[in-house]
Amino acid sequence: MANTTENSEIGLLFKVRGTVLTTLKDRGYEVPLGSTKMSLDDFRLIYEQNRHHLYFPDMIPVNLKDEYKKGGGVLVYFESSDKFDKKIFLARMAQLNKEYPDLDKLFFVLKTYGDVKARKLNNFVRSELAKHPNVEVLENIYPFDFMKNSLVPECYLLSEEEKNAVVDYLDTPIYNFPKYEVSDPVPVRFGAKIGDMIYIKRDGGLELSYRVVIKTGSG
Repeated sequence: MANTTENSEIGLLFKVRGTVLTTLKDRGYEVPLGSTKMSLDDFRLIYEQNRHHLYFPDMIPVNLKDEYKKGGGVLVYFESSDKFDKKIFLARMAQLNKEYPDLDKLFFVLKTYGDVKARKLNNFVRSELAKHPNVEVLENIYPFDFMKNSLVPECYLLSEEEKNAVVDYLDTPIYNFPKYEVSDPVPVRFGAKIGDMIYIKRDGGLELSYRVVIKTGSG
């Protein structure tokens, strides 16, 4: 029988899956409760049948323009290759477009478990991604969830209305707020864009602060 311990490759991928589900919820997606209740042994069974990828046919996409919505739901594809270059990306896109022709949103999760070290996307892949507004690579999703670390404060992404209310209430120009670069882990977690604002709560709510998301390298 395959090794199903938490430190096996399947066990680590199972933890990555949990981090992905939490990430989707943090981004405002309505994740079905049943998706979070799977056991490691059940996950192994569907993994052996290559059915471990997450497909939500009725999930509503978040922050996707109407012109790109097709009504086919959301797919999270766990990449099995140790690398993710342009050739692999195009091959996966051809495969998945055939299997799921009307997807609203497609997430790729790169392999960041076992002996594989996280790699940054090369410029060739990024240039291809720019052509597909409904496709996103979730980079550096690990078996552990850094947001659950006791040193990381409670955070969430404000809506545009909430952000404007904070700016008005504090009567402070938005450029005077503390900053997060858009490539920092917390903005990436929430899928934040430049100009967004993140609410931060420390010490059980005794200390509140806000940070504005800016372009990497412009802080």
